Amino acid sequence: MFFRMHNCSRRSFSILFFGSLFFLLFFVRCNSGVKDTMISIAPVATAYDGSKYAGSQRCIACHENIYNEHLKTPHYNTSQLVSDDNVVGDFKVHNILKLNEHIVFKMIDEDQLYQAAFKDERFVRKEPFDIIIGSGTKGQTFLYWNDNRLYQLPVSYLNKSNKWIHSPGYSNDRIHFDRAVIPNCLECHTTFARNHLPTDFNSNMFVKKEMIFGVDCESCHGPSLKHVNAHINDPELKMAQHILDIKTLTRQQQLDACARCHSGLGRPLKMPFTFKTGDKLDSFRIPNYMPIDTTKLDVHGNQYGLLTMSKCFKRSESLNCTTCHDPHKNERQQSATFSQKCIGCHQDAGNHSFSLEHQEKLDCISCHMPLLTTSAITFNGLNSNDHSDSIKVRTHKIGIYGNELP
Repeated sequence: MFFRMHNCSRRSFSILFFGSLFFLLFFVRCNSGVKDTMISIAPVATAYDGSKYAGSQRCIACHENIYNEHLKTPHYNTSQLVSDDNVVGDFKVHNILKLNEHIVFKMIDEDQLYQAAFKDERFVRKEPFDIIIGSGTKGQTFLYWNDNRLYQLPVSYLNKSNKWIHSPGYSNDRIHFDRAVIPNCLECHTTFARNHLPTDFNSNMFVKKEMIFGVDCESCHGPSLKHVNAHINDPELKMAQHILDIKTLTRQQQLDACARCHSGLGRPLKMPFTFKTGDKLDSFRIPNYMPIDTTKLDVHGNQYGLLTMSKCFKRSESLNCTTCHDPHKNERQQSATFSQKCIGCHQDAGNHSFSLEHQEKLDCISCHMPLLTTSAITFNGLNSNDHSDSIKVRTHKIGIYGNELP
């Protein structure tokens, strides 16, 4: 009897043991399966250092208000694919640019938008509008693809005078569509553009599917796929994971992030799109930090250099670009907003009176940061001496200007 009971106990123990082992294995397998099925958003592009871009549309889940405001900014709209409604020029009535007595360009709306060139009224060539460069505030220029090579179209649009103009940099005496768009051109108009020849600074061969248009969230905050996936899979995370907190950067690091595109045209030392916010800009390119002639201001102007020449900057230990600019908002034509920033530092200035009833009407920047006519951009064509085509750019050298300025 004892033996049989003992044998039964061993059998029960075996059943209990192997049953527990099966449950344990099943539990581990299930948990492993959960890990294997964790959500992982696919990247829209991969940076040269291997970090991956999520795409700014992924930011809306947690940052809806900031995201929606950012969509309205010139930064975000500084490049985009051409659609039926985002080219500002006329294709029906005022769609002709007469370059000289023999050469004419015509903007055509057929199955898609084209620029067509004619010489002595005979058709020569046409190329499509594929990409817009410029938010349209001052104007737009356009790019087209030839296989995987990117070129600028010879005709741009000037918003101020509402007319087509010959793209700056193009010859006035012949028809050509061969101005190559190189990485240095795109670095400040896109968030990322992968080149097929990643060590060739002058290559215009790009990977179409890895081009992120506009200067979006990841242009400043860095490739964010790891950040997005972490918070999708653990919504209870209280601290931001795998993302740069720009507030932790030094003043110069923050300035360098803006100066990358707002310090004039510089010569790259490293491949464009390798600089990340927090890096030292001087290690990536030879920038234009020297004081400049304000008459040479243009859309690529050295606004960083002008700011650093200002007494406001020199007398402050903290003033930087974001002291006055909110990069998440469209602040164009909001002079009262900028005036409030000025009042914040100059409330006790002896040469001004800032009564509350007048503060909303103040316009400090029109006098102390005036719009200046630039001679740095010129347009070819029959009306190249027409000063109505001149572009005005706001100087960021804060100062006292004479009455002769417009």
